[in-house]
Amino acid sequence: MIIISLYKIFISILLIIFSVLFSVFSGSTFSYLRYSKEKNPLLSIFSTLMSFGILLFAMFYLDFIVSIITILIALISFISGYIYVYRTRKE
Repeated sequence: MIIISLYKIFISILLIIFSVLFSVFSGSTFSYLRYSKEKNPLLSIFSTLMSFGILLFAMFYLDFIVSIITILIALISFISGYIYVYRTRKE
């Protein structure tokens, strides 16, 4: 019983970490491809869909409050990745 609860805690932490990392990656990819000369919309669409897929899986796997917090952190990470690449492209 303890092993199952430790497994669920470990999987929950991994889901939160990967959802935040994919959100930062998709935000930065989306921003980079928006302002670059060579356009590759498939990469932007794929990274965004991967991010939303992991968030959707996290919504069904995690508790309600933890999933809401994960979605908010992922949204902030998406915006911060977008803004970071936007600022470095302008300089």
